[in-house]
Amino acid sequence: MKSRFILLIFPCLLLQAGTSFAQSTIPLGSWRTHLPYNFWTGLTVTGDKIYATANQRSLAVIDQTDNSISPLSKINGLTGVDYTRIKFNEFTGQTLITYADANIDIIEKDGSIYNLSELKNKFIVGSKVVNHINFSNEFAYLSTDFGLIVINLKKKEVKESYTNIGPNGSTLKVYASSLNKNKDSLYAATDKGLMVAHVSTSINLLDYSNWYIFQTQDGIPSSIRTINYLNDIMIAGSPNDGFYYYANQQWQKSNLPYSSGLTTVNLSGSKLLCGMDDYLLIVENLGSYELKSGSPFNWPKEASFDQAGNLWVADQQGGGLFKVSTNNNIQYFEINSPLNENSFKVDTYGDKLVVCGGGYGPTYGKADQSGQYSIFENNSWTNSGNLSNSSDIIHSTYNPYNGKLYFASYGQGILEVKNNQTIIYNPTNTPLIDPGGGHGSFVLTSDAKVDRDGTLWILNSFLPSSTSPALHSLSKDSVWKNYPITLDNIRFNIDLLIDSRNQKWIRVIPGRGDGIIVFNEKTNVKRSLDNTPGKGNLPQKEVTCMAEDKKGDMWIGTKGGVGIIYNVSSVLTSPTVDAVKPIYEGYPLLYQDNIKCITVDGGNRKWIGTENGLWLLSETGLEVIHHFTVDNSPLLSNIINDVAIMQSTGEVFIATSKGLISFRGESTEGTDKFQDIKIFPNPVPPGFTGTVGISGLAQDANVKITDIYGNLIFQTKAAGGTATWNGRNYNGKKAETGTYLVFSSSENGEESMVAKIAVIE
Repeated sequence: MKSRFILLIFPCLLLQAGTSFAQSTIPLGSWRTHLPYNFWTGLTVTGDKIYATANQRSLAVIDQTDNSISPLSKINGLTGVDYTRIKFNEFTGQTLITYADANIDIIEKDGSIYNLSELKNKFIVGSKVVNHINFSNEFAYLSTDFGLIVINLKKKEVKESYTNIGPNGSTLKVYASSLNKNKDSLYAATDKGLMVAHVSTSINLLDYSNWYIFQTQDGIPSSIRTINYLNDIMIAGSPNDGFYYYANQQWQKSNLPYSSGLTTVNLSGSKLLCGMDDYLLIVENLGSYELKSGSPFNWPKEASFDQAGNLWVADQQGGGLFKVSTNNNIQYFEINSPLNENSFKVDTYGDKLVVCGGGYGPTYGKADQSGQYSIFENNSWTNSGNLSNSSDIIHSTYNPYNGKLYFASYGQGILEVKNNQTIIYNPTNTPLIDPGGGHGSFVLTSDAKVDRDGTLWILNSFLPSSTSPALHSLSKDSVWKNYPITLDNIRFNIDLLIDSRNQKWIRVIPGRGDGIIVFNEKTNVKRSLDNTPGKGNLPQKEVTCMAEDKKGDMWIGTKGGVGIIYNVSSVLTSPTVDAVKPIYEGYPLLYQDNIKCITVDGGNRKWIGTENGLWLLSETGLEVIHHFTVDNSPLLSNIINDVAIMQSTGEVFIATSKGLISFRGESTEGTDKFQDIKIFPNPVPPGFTGTVGISGLAQDANVKITDIYGNLIFQTKAAGGTATWNGRNYNGKKAETGTYLVFSSSENGEESMVAKIAVIE
């Protein structure tokens, strides 16, 4: 019987910044970062805005007009992710951001961003890190690991490169620099000691012989790391020996307090702000200073005053980012975020994302990461903190039968979590065995998965022999069983996949036996698959990942491309099993890439993570829809650890080697019926250049868009439960102001719907 479902939507939802839609606050085709903001490392005050860096790769901006704080990243136009320094130049009104690769972004007064990549593109042996920024009018002096660089901010070009000013013309590391009062002497704190050169048009500062290195007889040690000009006096700082000042042609030790945590000294207004372990030292002159200690001044990394006299502090050890007003009130600024940037594995369970913060090394040895995980739900992060009794949490799995979340710890067993209560299963209380074959608490559980019956399956790795039980199960009735799989390479298992037929696919550590083992515990039939013809015929024997798609085909990633096993139902009974290698542009698909992960979206498309970025392939793998890299997208890194998809929204969470980022994909999980139809944005606002999404459709539904008179202007097919429209007709012309009808029917024609879209131009 044919049923008809009619829904009229007009006008409806218009997405704007700060609104939410089905757990996602970003439009189709948009990105957002999920980076940690807990250990603040730097800041600069620029009028009514404060820019602050946290952890290694997080940057935020505070708008003092409304006290709002928001992330700033490549999504907003920046060009890098590994921030080293950030500094505002009052003379030019520009903010300078430097990166670990010597890339430079200049934020102009109007908010536009100019990228200066000259130093990034210059071949330099060794580190390019920028350690300090000092300004003199329009000139920025960059202290780097390869010398002292002078940038003309007005011309946006490198003016000078003092890279060979060490003894005998050697390259040296510069920690900080400063001009004196008359700007006729340039000081540089280096790994060879404190240096100085006279500044004059007649003196060539590129010549190392024109630089003098202060010696111990000059009254100063070689361990100087900071140098600043304050009220007619040069003040140098050493984390080991304290502060020194220059007077009467000689360096002298000051009485200013210091600690070994001294890293940066910032001249703000007419005061030096010195961040040290346990306190912030504010110096007005050599005889007048103030100490701010106690929480939140745990380890202030950088501080600055704003125009109103408020003190802004970035604290690295839990103090956070905060403002101390002139009446000593403290205001904290926080961004809800994951615990850290280590996103090794990611999984989604309904509308919940779970991030595992453990890992293992390139040879699959323990990474010794603190046991921790983060959960993203309802646009908010909750974190486990560092779990004292576990480490290297590498996989998660959820059991809907008992509402419990399980984690595989690569060292401490299985963690069972529910209602903030944690139970640990290890060889002392279960049949799991330690690498020596005994019942010590140390155990390498390499993976855990829940099957469709609610049974938890656990892999036990680095076994003493092939007869040791590598696979264990825990039923929903708390009954343990173990399964010896007497194949030699089972000893070094690392990943588990349970397919739609309840067969167990076990990946073996590359170089420790290689390939895949397929096992059916009911028949006790097992089989090894590798790159041998007839016995898997995989692209390579070194398997890196596995994924079953919507049609039940098994996609296998290797260190050299992708193979597909179509006859999954007979993989344990057929005389031969041979994977098919998709051909793309005349070559095996991604044959030169190390495949790190494969994830299937609601439209049966394949998201494939590599060490060369993220690929989105069509259902068959024969068409490339996207290839995201750090050069053409906001990706944080080209090394993709894992991908998970929030099926209800299509948001793709991408775990990279430098943190987590997400992309709002065009596909969602569909069903055989239309339900909860949403069109967004609707109405389509003037100047909109993005993609209109139609979600809640039946799986792979046909979609047609007409004008109010019934003239067809666009048609497509849903990717899973979502269809997209670029707002243009078949001739590429943008849709004019008016009302448009959306007609959609399921593939079998038994379900259909009609909706409206308003376009405003």
